[in-house]
Amino acid sequence: MHDSRMLNKNKAKKNRKLVGHWLYIISFVLFMGFSARLIYIVQVGVIAGVSLSERIEHLYYRSRPIETRRGSIFDRQGSVIAQDVLSYTVRAILSEDYIDNGRPMYLGRENFEETATILSEYLPISNDQVLTILTNGVNQTEPPAYQVEFGSVGSGLSVTIRNQIQSALDAAGINGIYFEARTSRSYPNGIFSSHLIGTTSDDEEIRVGVSGLEYVMNHFLSNQNGRESFQVNASGNPVPATNQTVEEGIDGQDVWTTLDAHLQLFTESLMDEVLEETRPENLTALLMDAKTGEILTMAQRPTFHPETQEGIDDAHFIWRNLFTEEMYEPGSTLKLATVATAIDEGVFDPTERYNPVSMQIEDRLISDHDSGANGELTMRQALAWSSNTGMVRLQQRIGGEIWAQYLADFGLGKVTGSELFGEVPGILPSRNRVDQAMNSYGHAIGVNQMQMMQLFSAFANGGEMIRPQLIRQVGEETQVFPEVVSQPISQTAADAVLEYMTDVVTDERYGTAYDVYQLTNHEISVKTGTAQIANENGQGYLTGEFDYIYSAVSIYPTDDPQFILYLTIKRPEKYDRHTLAKIANPLMERSMALQNFRE
Repeated sequence: MHDSRMLNKNKAKKNRKLVGHWLYIISFVLFMGFSARLIYIVQVGVIAGVSLSERIEHLYYRSRPIETRRGSIFDRQGSVIAQDVLSYTVRAILSEDYIDNGRPMYLGRENFEETATILSEYLPISNDQVLTILTNGVNQTEPPAYQVEFGSVGSGLSVTIRNQIQSALDAAGINGIYFEARTSRSYPNGIFSSHLIGTTSDDEEIRVGVSGLEYVMNHFLSNQNGRESFQVNASGNPVPATNQTVEEGIDGQDVWTTLDAHLQLFTESLMDEVLEETRPENLTALLMDAKTGEILTMAQRPTFHPETQEGIDDAHFIWRNLFTEEMYEPGSTLKLATVATAIDEGVFDPTERYNPVSMQIEDRLISDHDSGANGELTMRQALAWSSNTGMVRLQQRIGGEIWAQYLADFGLGKVTGSELFGEVPGILPSRNRVDQAMNSYGHAIGVNQMQMMQLFSAFANGGEMIRPQLIRQVGEETQVFPEVVSQPISQTAADAVLEYMTDVVTDERYGTAYDVYQLTNHEISVKTGTAQIANENGQGYLTGEFDYIYSAVSIYPTDDPQFILYLTIKRPEKYDRHTLAKIANPLMERSMALQNFRE
Protein backbone atom coordinates (compact mmCIF):
# COMPACT_ATOMS: atom_id res chain seq x y z
CA MET A 1 0.00 0.00 0.00
CA HIS A 2 2.77 2.34 1.04
CA ASP A 3 4.80 1.46 -2.09
CA SER A 4 1.74 2.07 -4.31
CA ARG A 5 1.19 5.53 -2.85
CA MET A 6 4.87 6.40 -3.29
CA LEU A 7 4.72 5.23 -6.88
CA ASN A 8 1.67 7.37 -7.63
CA LYS A 9 3.26 10.35 -5.90
CA ASN A 10 6.44 10.02 -7.97
CA LYS A 11 4.40 9.63 -11.12
CA ALA A 12 2.35 12.79 -10.39
CA LYS A 13 5.53 14.71 -9.66
CA LYS A 14 7.01 13.54 -12.92
CA ASN A 15 3.85 14.53 -14.80
CA ARG A 16 3.93 18.00 -13.21
CA LYS A 17 7.54 18.42 -14.32
CA LEU A 18 6.61 17.33 -17.81
CA VAL A 19 3.65 19.73 -17.99
CA GLY A 20 5.81 22.55 -16.64
CA HIS A 21 8.46 21.73 -19.19
CA TRP A 22 6.00 21.92 -22.05
CA LEU A 23 4.43 25.06 -20.69
CA TYR A 24 7.85 26.62 -20.61
CA ILE A 25 8.53 25.57 -24.20
CA ILE A 26 5.13 26.82 -25.40
CA SER A 27 5.54 30.12 -23.52
CA PHE A 28 9.00 30.55 -24.96
CA VAL A 29 7.75 29.86 -28.50
CA LEU A 30 4.85 32.29 -28.04
CA PHE A 31 7.16 34.91 -26.60
CA MET A 32 9.58 34.53 -29.51
CA GLY A 33 6.71 34.64 -31.99
CA PHE A 34 5.29 37.72 -30.35
CA SER A 35 8.74 39.35 -30.27
CA ALA A 36 9.33 38.53 -33.92
CA ARG A 37 5.92 39.92 -34.83
CA LEU A 38 6.58 43.06 -32.79
CA ILE A 39 9.97 43.54 -34.44
CA TYR A 40 8.35 43.02 -37.86
CA ILE A 41 5.61 45.54 -37.09
CA VAL A 42 8.12 48.10 -35.81
CA GLN A 43 10.38 47.68 -38.82
CA VAL A 44 7.75 47.24 -41.58
CA GLY A 45 4.89 49.20 -40.02
CA VAL A 46 2.11 47.01 -41.44
CA ILE A 47 -0.61 44.99 -39.66
CA ALA A 48 -2.96 42.78 -41.69
CA GLY A 49 -2.01 44.71 -44.78
CA VAL A 50 -2.77 48.06 -43.14
CA SER A 51 0.03 50.61 -42.90
CA LEU A 52 0.29 51.97 -39.35
CA SER A 53 1.77 55.24 -40.54
CA GLU A 54 -1.03 55.69 -43.05
CA ARG A 55 -3.57 54.81 -40.37
CA ILE A 56 -2.10 57.34 -37.97
CA GLU A 57 -2.00 59.91 -40.75
CA HIS A 58 -5.61 59.14 -41.54
CA LEU A 59 -6.59 59.55 -37.89
CA TYR A 60 -4.71 62.74 -37.16
CA TYR A 61 -4.10 64.40 -40.52
CA ARG A 62 -6.38 65.56 -43.30
CA SER A 63 -5.82 67.17 -46.66
CA ARG A 64 -7.95 69.12 -49.07
CA PRO A 65 -7.38 70.44 -52.58
CA ILE A 66 -6.34 74.02 -53.20
CA GLU A 67 -8.31 75.01 -56.26
CA THR A 68 -6.48 76.55 -59.17
CA ARG A 69 -7.89 78.22 -62.26
CA ARG A 70 -8.76 76.51 -65.52
CA GLY A 71 -7.61 78.59 -68.45
CA SER A 72 -10.06 81.17 -69.81
CA ILE A 73 -11.30 81.39 -73.41
CA PHE A 74 -11.36 84.84 -75.01
CA ASP A 75 -12.42 86.39 -78.27
CA ARG A 76 -9.85 88.04 -80.54
CA GLN A 77 -10.03 91.32 -78.58
CA GLY A 78 -9.73 89.73 -75.14
CA SER A 79 -13.42 89.67 -74.21
CA VAL A 80 -14.20 86.73 -71.93
CA ILE A 81 -16.13 83.84 -73.46
CA ALA A 82 -15.52 81.19 -70.79
CA GLN A 83 -13.81 81.49 -67.43
CA ASP A 84 -13.59 80.06 -63.93
CA VAL A 85 -15.47 82.19 -61.43
CA LEU A 86 -14.72 82.11 -57.70
CA SER A 87 -17.69 81.65 -55.39
CA TYR A 88 -18.11 80.87 -51.72
CA THR A 89 -20.15 78.67 -49.39
CA VAL A 90 -20.76 80.02 -45.89
CA ARG A 91 -20.68 77.70 -42.85
CA ALA A 92 -20.76 78.07 -39.08
CA ILE A 93 -18.42 75.99 -36.87
CA LEU A 94 -20.18 75.02 -33.63
CA SER A 95 -17.67 72.61 -32.04
CA GLU A 96 -16.16 74.04 -28.86
CA ASP A 97 -13.01 72.04 -29.61
CA TYR A 98 -12.10 74.59 -32.24
CA ILE A 99 -9.77 76.78 -30.19
CA ASP A 100 -6.63 78.65 -31.18
CA ASN A 101 -4.21 79.27 -28.26
CA GLY A 102 -7.10 79.43 -25.86
CA ARG A 103 -9.13 81.70 -28.09
CA PRO A 104 -12.54 80.34 -29.18
CA MET A 105 -12.76 80.09 -32.98
CA TYR A 106 -16.26 78.63 -32.99
CA LEU A 107 -19.62 80.41 -33.04
CA GLY A 108 -20.90 80.67 -29.48
CA ARG A 109 -24.56 80.55 -28.52
CA GLU A 110 -24.35 84.13 -27.26
CA ASN A 111 -23.66 85.30 -30.84
CA PHE A 112 -26.47 83.39 -32.57
CA GLU A 113 -28.92 86.32 -32.58
CA GLU A 114 -26.47 88.86 -33.99
CA THR A 115 -25.12 86.36 -36.53
CA ALA A 116 -28.66 85.66 -37.73
CA THR A 117 -29.25 89.38 -38.18
CA ILE A 118 -26.09 89.78 -40.29
CA LEU A 119 -26.63 86.72 -42.49
CA SER A 120 -30.29 87.51 -43.15
CA GLU A 121 -29.27 90.98 -44.30
CA TYR A 122 -27.03 89.68 -47.10
CA LEU A 123 -28.57 86.29 -47.92
CA PRO A 124 -32.13 85.40 -49.07
CA ILE A 125 -32.91 83.77 -45.74
CA SER A 126 -34.89 85.02 -42.73
CA ASN A 127 -33.51 85.73 -39.27
CA ASP A 128 -35.64 82.93 -37.81
CA GLN A 129 -34.42 80.39 -40.39
CA VAL A 130 -30.79 81.13 -39.51
CA LEU A 131 -31.53 80.75 -35.80
CA THR A 132 -33.30 77.43 -36.39
CA ILE A 133 -30.33 76.02 -38.33
CA LEU A 134 -27.85 77.15 -35.67
CA THR A 135 -29.94 75.95 -32.73
CA ASN A 136 -30.66 72.55 -34.28
CA GLY A 137 -26.97 72.16 -34.99
CA VAL A 138 -25.73 72.99 -31.51
CA ASN A 139 -28.37 70.72 -29.93
CA GLN A 140 -27.44 67.74 -32.08
CA THR A 141 -25.79 65.05 -29.95
CA GLU A 142 -25.61 61.84 -32.01
CA PRO A 143 -23.17 62.62 -33.41
CA PRO A 144 -22.38 66.17 -32.27
CA ALA A 145 -22.49 68.67 -35.13
CA TYR A 146 -19.08 70.10 -35.91
CA GLN A 147 -20.51 72.67 -38.33
CA VAL A 148 -23.69 73.67 -40.13
CA GLU A 149 -24.35 75.14 -43.57
CA PHE A 150 -27.29 77.13 -44.88
CA GLY A 151 -28.39 75.24 -47.98
CA SER A 152 -28.41 76.67 -51.48
CA VAL A 153 -28.85 80.25 -50.22
CA GLY A 154 -25.47 79.99 -48.53
CA SER A 155 -23.58 78.75 -51.58
CA GLY A 156 -22.48 80.37 -54.83
CA LEU A 157 -21.78 83.66 -53.05
CA SER A 158 -19.87 86.32 -54.93
CA VAL A 159 -16.68 87.87 -53.65
CA THR A 160 -18.60 91.07 -52.93
CA ILE A 161 -21.24 89.36 -50.76
CA ARG A 162 -18.58 87.34 -48.96
CA ASN A 163 -16.59 90.49 -48.13
CA GLN A 164 -19.69 92.34 -46.95
CA ILE A 165 -20.63 89.54 -44.56
CA GLN A 166 -17.08 89.20 -43.27
CA SER A 167 -16.80 92.95 -42.65
CA ALA A 168 -20.04 92.94 -40.64
CA LEU A 169 -18.85 89.94 -38.59
CA ASP A 170 -15.47 91.54 -37.92
CA ALA A 171 -17.14 94.75 -36.78
CA ALA A 172 -19.29 92.75 -34.36
CA GLY A 173 -16.31 90.71 -33.13
CA ILE A 174 -17.93 87.39 -34.10
CA ASN A 175 -15.84 84.29 -34.79
CA GLY A 176 -16.94 80.95 -36.15
CA ILE A 177 -18.34 81.92 -39.57
CA TYR A 178 -16.15 80.68 -42.41
CA PHE A 179 -16.26 80.74 -46.20
CA GLU A 180 -15.19 77.85 -48.40
CA ALA A 181 -14.03 78.95 -51.83
CA ARG A 182 -14.78 77.00 -55.00
CA THR A 183 -14.74 77.72 -58.71
CA SER A 184 -17.40 77.15 -61.34
CA ARG A 185 -17.25 77.52 -65.12
CA SER A 186 -18.99 80.66 -66.30
CA TYR A 187 -20.04 81.64 -69.82
CA PRO A 188 -20.92 85.32 -69.36
CA ASN A 189 -22.38 85.76 -72.87
CA GLY A 190 -24.81 82.86 -72.48
CA ILE A 191 -25.57 81.47 -75.94
CA PHE A 192 -22.42 82.38 -77.82
CA SER A 193 -21.17 79.93 -80.45
CA SER A 194 -21.97 77.28 -77.87
CA HIS A 195 -21.19 74.26 -80.04
CA LEU A 196 -17.79 75.73 -80.89
CA ILE A 197 -16.84 76.79 -77.35
CA GLY A 198 -18.27 73.65 -75.74
CA THR A 199 -18.79 72.67 -72.11
CA THR A 200 -16.95 71.14 -69.16
CA SER A 201 -17.72 68.48 -66.59
CA ASP A 202 -17.57 69.20 -62.85
CA ASP A 203 -17.72 65.54 -61.86
CA GLU A 204 -13.97 65.30 -61.34
CA GLU A 205 -11.75 67.16 -58.89
CA ILE A 206 -10.23 68.87 -61.92
CA ARG A 207 -12.72 70.32 -64.38
CA VAL A 208 -12.38 68.74 -67.82
CA GLY A 209 -13.69 69.73 -71.24
CA VAL A 210 -16.32 67.44 -72.74
CA SER A 211 -17.17 69.19 -76.02
CA GLY A 212 -16.07 71.96 -78.37
CA LEU A 213 -12.88 73.89 -77.74
CA GLU A 214 -13.18 73.10 -74.03
CA TYR A 215 -12.51 69.49 -75.03
CA VAL A 216 -10.09 69.96 -77.93
CA MET A 217 -7.94 72.50 -76.07
CA ASN A 218 -8.25 70.75 -72.70
CA HIS A 219 -4.52 69.94 -72.66
CA PHE A 220 -3.78 73.68 -72.58
CA LEU A 221 -6.77 74.87 -70.54
CA SER A 222 -6.49 72.19 -67.86
CA ASN A 223 -5.22 73.19 -64.42
CA GLN A 224 -3.59 71.14 -61.65
CA ASN A 225 -4.94 71.66 -58.15
CA GLY A 226 -2.62 72.01 -55.18
CA ARG A 227 -3.16 70.32 -51.82
CA GLU A 228 -3.17 71.55 -48.23
CA SER A 229 -2.49 69.09 -45.37
CA PHE A 230 -3.34 69.86 -41.71
CA GLN A 231 -3.61 68.18 -38.30
CA VAL A 232 -6.92 67.14 -36.75
CA ASN A 233 -7.85 66.06 -33.23
CA ALA A 234 -9.38 62.75 -32.15
CA SER A 235 -12.80 64.00 -33.23
CA GLY A 236 -11.52 64.68 -36.70
CA ASN A 237 -11.73 68.45 -36.33
CA PRO A 238 -8.93 70.75 -37.55
CA VAL A 239 -6.48 71.83 -34.85
CA PRO A 240 -5.73 75.56 -35.16
CA ALA A 241 -2.16 76.85 -35.09
CA THR A 242 -0.63 73.50 -36.14
CA ASN A 243 1.82 72.99 -38.93
CA GLN A 244 0.40 72.82 -42.41
CA THR A 245 2.00 71.67 -45.63
CA VAL A 246 0.98 73.18 -48.95
CA GLU A 247 1.63 71.84 -52.44
CA GLU A 248 1.18 74.63 -54.97
CA GLY A 249 -1.05 73.99 -58.01
CA ILE A 250 -0.74 75.15 -61.60
CA ASP A 251 -3.26 77.34 -63.44
CA GLY A 252 -4.34 76.40 -66.97
CA GLN A 253 -3.26 78.40 -70.00
CA ASP A 254 -5.61 80.93 -71.59
CA VAL A 255 -6.84 80.52 -75.16
CA TRP A 256 -7.74 83.36 -77.52
CA THR A 257 -10.10 82.45 -80.36
CA THR A 258 -10.46 84.24 -83.68
CA LEU A 259 -14.10 85.10 -82.88
CA ASP A 260 -15.20 88.71 -82.70
CA ALA A 261 -17.55 89.01 -79.72
CA HIS A 262 -19.32 92.05 -81.13
CA LEU A 263 -20.09 90.37 -84.46
CA GLN A 264 -20.86 87.01 -82.83
CA LEU A 265 -23.49 88.47 -80.50
CA PHE A 266 -25.01 90.40 -83.40
CA THR A 267 -25.13 87.22 -85.49
CA GLU A 268 -26.80 85.30 -82.67
CA SER A 269 -29.57 87.91 -82.41
CA LEU A 270 -30.16 87.96 -86.19
CA MET A 271 -30.37 84.18 -86.29
CA ASP A 272 -32.90 84.12 -83.45
CA GLU A 273 -35.20 86.34 -85.48
CA VAL A 274 -34.99 84.14 -88.59
CA LEU A 275 -35.33 81.00 -86.47
CA GLU A 276 -38.55 82.28 -84.92
CA GLU A 277 -39.94 83.22 -88.32
CA THR A 278 -39.06 80.09 -90.32
CA ARG A 279 -38.74 77.20 -87.79
CA PRO A 280 -36.11 75.26 -89.77
CA GLU A 281 -34.47 71.96 -88.91
CA ASN A 282 -31.23 73.89 -88.60
CA LEU A 283 -29.67 77.23 -89.47
CA THR A 284 -25.99 78.20 -89.69
CA ALA A 285 -23.89 81.32 -90.15
CA LEU A 286 -20.12 81.40 -90.75
CA LEU A 287 -18.16 84.63 -91.25
CA MET A 288 -14.46 84.60 -92.10
CA ASP A 289 -11.76 87.20 -92.61
CA ALA A 290 -11.02 86.65 -96.30
CA LYS A 291 -7.37 87.73 -96.00
CA THR A 292 -6.30 85.69 -92.98
CA GLY A 293 -8.76 82.80 -92.74
CA GLU A 294 -9.78 83.76 -89.19
CA ILE A 295 -13.33 82.72 -88.34
CA LEU A 296 -15.08 85.77 -86.91
CA THR A 297 -18.50 84.26 -86.22
CA MET A 298 -19.75 80.70 -86.04
CA ALA A 299 -23.34 80.13 -84.99
CA GLN A 300 -25.87 77.36 -85.44
CA ARG A 301 -29.46 76.75 -84.49
CA PRO A 302 -30.79 74.92 -82.54
CA THR A 303 -28.25 75.81 -79.88
CA PHE A 304 -28.02 75.69 -76.10
CA HIS A 305 -27.01 77.66 -73.03
CA PRO A 306 -23.73 76.12 -71.78
CA GLU A 307 -24.51 76.75 -68.09
CA THR A 308 -28.22 75.98 -67.84
CA GLN A 309 -28.37 73.48 -70.76
CA GLU A 310 -31.49 75.30 -71.94
CA GLY A 311 -32.20 74.35 -75.56
CA ILE A 312 -31.07 70.73 -75.59
CA ASP A 313 -34.69 69.55 -75.47
CA ASP A 314 -35.44 71.16 -78.84
CA ALA A 315 -36.88 68.59 -81.25
CA HIS A 316 -34.07 69.16 -83.77
CA PHE A 317 -31.23 69.66 -81.29
CA ILE A 318 -28.01 67.76 -81.91
CA TRP A 319 -24.66 67.98 -80.12
CA ARG A 320 -22.74 67.83 -83.41
CA ASN A 321 -20.99 70.92 -84.69
CA LEU A 322 -22.74 71.46 -88.04
CA PHE A 323 -19.67 73.12 -89.56
CA THR A 324 -17.34 70.15 -89.23
CA GLU A 325 -19.26 67.06 -88.14
CA GLU A 326 -22.17 67.27 -90.58
CA MET A 327 -21.78 66.12 -94.19
CA TYR A 328 -24.21 67.42 -96.81
CA GLU A 329 -24.58 68.10 -100.54
CA PRO A 330 -23.74 71.80 -101.05
CA GLY A 331 -25.83 72.45 -104.14
CA SER A 332 -25.29 75.38 -106.47
CA THR A 333 -22.57 77.16 -104.49
CA LEU A 334 -20.20 74.49 -105.87
CA LYS A 335 -20.85 75.88 -109.37
CA LEU A 336 -18.17 78.49 -108.58
CA ALA A 337 -15.58 75.69 -108.75
CA THR A 338 -17.06 74.33 -111.98
CA VAL A 339 -16.84 77.68 -113.77
CA ALA A 340 -13.33 78.42 -112.46
CA THR A 341 -12.09 74.99 -113.59
CA ALA A 342 -13.62 75.50 -117.04
CA ILE A 343 -11.86 78.87 -117.33
CA ASP A 344 -8.47 77.40 -116.40
CA GLU A 345 -9.00 74.45 -118.78
CA GLY A 346 -9.85 76.84 -121.63
CA VAL A 347 -13.37 75.54 -122.22
CA PHE A 348 -15.35 78.52 -120.93
CA ASP A 349 -16.59 81.33 -123.15
CA PRO A 350 -18.74 83.80 -121.17
CA THR A 351 -20.52 84.93 -124.37
CA GLU A 352 -21.31 81.45 -125.68
CA ARG A 353 -25.05 80.90 -125.98
CA TYR A 354 -26.89 77.64 -125.37
CA ASN A 355 -30.44 76.41 -124.99
CA PRO A 356 -30.93 75.10 -121.41
CA VAL A 357 -33.12 72.16 -122.33
CA SER A 358 -33.15 69.06 -120.16
CA MET A 359 -30.26 66.64 -120.60
CA GLN A 360 -30.42 62.87 -120.39
CA ILE A 361 -27.29 61.37 -118.78
CA GLU A 362 -27.76 57.62 -118.82
CA ASP A 363 -30.76 57.07 -116.47
CA ARG A 364 -30.79 60.62 -115.08
CA LEU A 365 -32.77 63.53 -116.53
CA ILE A 366 -31.06 66.81 -115.58
CA SER A 367 -33.06 70.04 -115.79
CA ASP A 368 -32.82 73.67 -114.70
CA HIS A 369 -34.97 75.01 -111.88
CA ASP A 370 -37.21 76.74 -114.47
CA SER A 371 -36.99 73.84 -116.96
CA GLY A 372 -35.54 76.29 -119.52
CA ALA A 373 -38.54 78.62 -119.48
CA ASN A 374 -36.35 81.73 -119.35
CA GLY A 375 -34.94 80.91 -122.75
CA GLU A 376 -31.46 80.91 -124.19
CA LEU A 377 -28.55 81.77 -121.87
CA THR A 378 -24.92 82.79 -122.19
CA MET A 379 -22.39 80.84 -120.16
CA ARG A 380 -21.91 83.88 -117.92
CA GLN A 381 -25.65 84.03 -117.35
CA ALA A 382 -25.59 80.31 -116.55
CA LEU A 383 -23.80 81.08 -113.30
CA ALA A 384 -26.10 83.97 -112.32
CA TRP A 385 -29.20 81.95 -113.24
CA SER A 386 -27.73 78.85 -111.56
CA SER A 387 -28.25 76.65 -114.60
CA ASN A 388 -27.64 72.96 -113.96
CA THR A 389 -27.52 72.12 -117.66
CA GLY A 390 -24.90 74.81 -118.24
CA MET A 391 -22.66 73.32 -115.53
CA VAL A 392 -23.06 69.80 -116.93
CA ARG A 393 -21.98 71.04 -120.36
CA LEU A 394 -18.84 72.54 -118.80
CA GLN A 395 -18.05 69.39 -116.81
CA GLN A 396 -18.33 67.23 -119.91
CA ARG A 397 -15.83 69.46 -121.69
CA ILE A 398 -13.46 69.39 -118.73
CA GLY A 399 -13.50 65.59 -118.54
CA GLY A 400 -13.99 63.25 -115.62
CA GLU A 401 -10.36 62.73 -114.61
CA ILE A 402 -9.42 66.39 -114.72
CA TRP A 403 -12.60 67.44 -112.91
CA ALA A 404 -11.94 64.89 -110.15
CA GLN A 405 -8.42 66.27 -109.70
CA TYR A 406 -9.71 69.84 -109.37
CA LEU A 407 -12.18 68.77 -106.68
CA ALA A 408 -9.30 67.22 -104.74
CA ASP A 409 -7.18 70.34 -105.28
CA PHE A 410 -10.03 72.39 -103.79
CA GLY A 411 -9.58 70.34 -100.60
CA LEU A 412 -12.76 68.31 -100.89
CA GLY A 413 -12.65 64.75 -99.65
CA LYS A 414 -10.22 65.53 -96.83
CA VAL A 415 -10.41 67.44 -93.54
CA THR A 416 -9.36 71.08 -93.37
CA GLY A 417 -7.34 70.52 -90.22
CA SER A 418 -9.61 72.69 -88.10
CA GLU A 419 -9.10 72.69 -84.34
CA LEU A 420 -12.42 70.91 -83.84
CA PHE A 421 -13.09 67.30 -82.94
CA GLY A 422 -14.64 64.85 -85.37
CA GLU A 423 -14.32 66.75 -88.65
CA VAL A 424 -15.73 64.57 -91.44
CA PRO A 425 -13.64 64.38 -94.64
CA GLY A 426 -16.66 64.19 -96.87
CA ILE A 427 -17.08 62.02 -99.96
CA LEU A 428 -15.77 62.71 -103.45
CA PRO A 429 -18.05 61.65 -106.31
CA SER A 430 -17.68 58.28 -107.94
CA ARG A 431 -16.29 58.13 -111.47
CA ASN A 432 -19.58 57.22 -113.17
CA ARG A 433 -20.94 59.76 -115.66
CA VAL A 434 -24.12 60.52 -113.74
CA ASP A 435 -22.39 61.37 -110.47
CA GLN A 436 -19.77 63.51 -112.18
CA ALA A 437 -22.47 65.38 -114.07
CA MET A 438 -24.50 65.95 -110.90
CA ASN A 439 -21.58 67.14 -108.79
CA SER A 440 -20.88 69.86 -111.34
CA TYR A 441 -23.88 71.57 -109.73
CA GLY A 442 -23.26 70.39 -106.17
CA HIS A 443 -24.96 67.01 -105.88
CA ALA A 444 -23.62 63.44 -105.55
CA ILE A 445 -20.79 64.77 -103.40
CA GLY A 446 -20.41 65.14 -99.61
CA VAL A 447 -18.75 68.15 -97.97
CA ASN A 448 -18.62 69.98 -94.65
CA GLN A 449 -19.03 73.71 -94.24
CA MET A 450 -15.41 74.43 -93.30
CA GLN A 451 -14.36 72.79 -96.58
CA MET A 452 -16.73 75.05 -98.47
CA MET A 453 -15.45 78.15 -96.68
CA GLN A 454 -11.90 77.09 -97.56
CA LEU A 455 -12.95 76.63 -101.19
CA PHE A 456 -14.60 80.08 -101.29
CA SER A 457 -11.39 81.66 -100.01
CA ALA A 458 -9.67 80.90 -103.33
CA PHE A 459 -12.00 83.35 -105.09
CA ALA A 460 -11.25 86.09 -102.56
CA ASN A 461 -7.47 85.67 -102.74
CA GLY A 462 -6.57 85.47 -106.41
CA GLY A 463 -6.75 81.67 -106.53
CA GLU A 464 -4.88 80.99 -103.26
CA MET A 465 -6.93 78.88 -100.88
CA ILE A 466 -6.68 79.89 -97.19
CA ARG A 467 -7.19 77.48 -94.28
CA PRO A 468 -10.00 78.55 -91.91
CA GLN A 469 -8.60 79.20 -88.41
CA LEU A 470 -10.29 79.26 -85.00
CA ILE A 471 -7.42 79.78 -82.54
CA ARG A 472 -5.52 83.05 -82.39
CA GLN A 473 -3.29 82.50 -79.35
CA VAL A 474 -2.53 79.86 -76.70
CA GLY A 475 -0.74 81.10 -73.60
CA GLU A 476 2.14 83.23 -74.86
CA GLU A 477 2.20 81.61 -78.30
CA THR A 478 0.49 83.64 -81.03
CA GLN A 479 -0.65 81.93 -84.22
CA VAL A 480 0.55 83.15 -87.61
CA PHE A 481 -2.00 83.93 -90.34
CA PRO A 482 -2.76 83.37 -93.14
CA GLU A 483 -1.97 79.76 -93.93
CA VAL A 484 -2.13 79.12 -97.66
CA VAL A 485 -3.25 75.54 -98.37
CA SER A 486 -2.76 75.54 -102.14
CA GLN A 487 -3.61 77.40 -105.33
CA PRO A 488 -6.23 75.27 -107.08
CA ILE A 489 -7.09 77.92 -109.69
CA SER A 490 -5.41 80.85 -111.38
CA GLN A 491 -5.89 84.46 -110.43
CA THR A 492 -7.53 84.99 -113.81
CA ALA A 493 -10.17 82.38 -113.06
CA ALA A 494 -10.71 83.61 -109.48
CA ASP A 495 -11.14 87.24 -110.54
CA ALA A 496 -13.48 86.32 -113.40
CA VAL A 497 -15.76 84.22 -111.18
CA LEU A 498 -15.80 86.97 -108.54
CA GLU A 499 -17.00 89.38 -111.23
CA TYR A 500 -19.63 86.96 -112.58
CA MET A 501 -20.98 86.53 -109.04
CA THR A 502 -22.00 90.19 -109.00
CA ASP A 503 -24.61 89.35 -111.66
CA VAL A 504 -26.51 87.28 -109.08
CA VAL A 505 -27.63 90.50 -107.36
CA THR A 506 -27.40 93.04 -110.22
CA ASP A 507 -28.85 91.25 -113.28
CA GLU A 508 -32.55 92.02 -113.23
CA ARG A 509 -33.48 89.11 -115.52
CA TYR A 510 -30.94 86.41 -114.74
CA GLY A 511 -29.85 87.12 -111.17
CA THR A 512 -31.38 84.56 -108.78
CA ALA A 513 -31.01 87.07 -105.93
CA TYR A 514 -31.52 90.29 -107.86
CA ASP A 515 -31.69 93.27 -105.50
CA VAL A 516 -31.83 90.97 -102.44
CA TYR A 517 -28.28 91.10 -101.04
CA GLN A 518 -27.03 94.65 -100.64
CA LEU A 519 -24.07 96.47 -99.08
CA THR A 520 -24.10 100.26 -98.93
CA ASN A 521 -21.53 101.88 -101.25
CA HIS A 522 -19.94 98.55 -102.15
CA GLU A 523 -20.35 95.91 -104.84
CA ILE A 524 -20.67 92.36 -103.55
CA SER A 525 -20.23 88.91 -105.08
CA VAL A 526 -22.95 86.39 -104.19
CA LYS A 527 -23.93 82.85 -105.10
CA THR A 528 -27.10 81.21 -103.85
CA GLY A 529 -27.81 77.51 -103.61
CA THR A 530 -30.74 75.16 -103.27
CA ALA A 531 -29.63 71.61 -102.53
CA GLN A 532 -31.88 68.58 -102.42
CA ILE A 533 -31.78 66.35 -99.34
CA ALA A 534 -31.33 62.63 -99.76
CA ASN A 535 -33.85 60.25 -98.22
CA GLU A 536 -32.68 58.39 -95.14
CA ASN A 537 -32.86 55.11 -97.06
CA GLY A 538 -30.46 56.51 -99.66
CA GLN A 539 -33.05 56.18 -102.42
CA GLY A 540 -33.80 59.50 -104.12
CA TYR A 541 -34.47 62.87 -102.50
CA LEU A 542 -37.11 64.44 -100.27
CA THR A 543 -39.93 66.06 -102.24
CA GLY A 544 -41.66 68.46 -99.82
CA GLU A 545 -42.12 72.12 -100.71
CA PHE A 546 -39.26 73.26 -98.45
CA ASP A 547 -37.31 69.99 -98.21
CA TYR A 548 -34.04 71.66 -99.24
CA ILE A 549 -30.87 73.15 -97.86
CA TYR A 550 -30.93 76.78 -98.97
CA SER A 551 -27.61 78.61 -98.89
CA ALA A 552 -25.86 81.80 -99.88
CA VAL A 553 -22.20 82.79 -99.97
CA SER A 554 -21.25 86.48 -100.04
CA ILE A 555 -17.70 87.66 -100.78
CA TYR A 556 -17.35 91.38 -100.16
CA PRO A 557 -16.42 93.98 -101.22
CA THR A 558 -15.87 92.62 -104.74
CA ASP A 559 -13.01 94.96 -105.63
CA ASP A 560 -10.98 94.02 -102.52
CA PRO A 561 -12.58 91.11 -100.60
CA GLN A 562 -12.34 91.46 -96.83
CA PHE A 563 -14.99 88.98 -95.68
CA ILE A 564 -16.68 85.74 -96.71
CA LEU A 565 -20.12 85.00 -95.27
CA TYR A 566 -21.73 81.57 -95.71
CA LEU A 567 -25.31 80.93 -94.59
CA THR A 568 -27.42 77.78 -94.74
CA ILE A 569 -30.94 76.90 -93.67
CA LYS A 570 -32.31 73.35 -93.78
CA ARG A 571 -35.97 72.41 -94.22
CA PRO A 572 -37.63 75.61 -92.96
CA GLU A 573 -41.39 75.63 -92.49
CA LYS A 574 -41.49 78.66 -94.77
CA TYR A 575 -38.88 80.30 -96.96
CA ASP A 576 -38.48 83.00 -99.60
CA ARG A 577 -35.51 84.55 -101.38
CA HIS A 578 -35.18 87.26 -98.70
CA THR A 579 -34.91 84.87 -95.73
CA LEU A 580 -31.11 84.53 -95.55
CA ALA A 581 -30.64 88.16 -96.56
CA LYS A 582 -32.21 89.14 -93.24
CA ILE A 583 -29.02 87.83 -91.67
CA ALA A 584 -26.58 88.64 -94.45
CA ASN A 585 -27.35 92.28 -95.14
CA PRO A 586 -27.14 93.68 -91.59
CA LEU A 587 -24.15 91.44 -90.80
CA MET A 588 -22.26 92.60 -93.91
CA GLU A 589 -22.94 96.23 -93.00
CA ARG A 590 -21.88 95.71 -89.38
CA SER A 591 -18.67 93.86 -90.27
CA MET A 592 -17.59 96.56 -92.73
CA ALA A 593 -18.42 99.34 -90.28
CA LEU A 594 -16.54 97.60 -87.48
CA GLN A 595 -13.50 97.07 -89.67
CA ASN A 596 -13.45 100.73 -90.70
CA PHE A 597 -13.79 101.78 -87.06
CA ARG A 598 -10.90 99.60 -85.92
CA GLU A 599 -8.68 100.70 -88.76
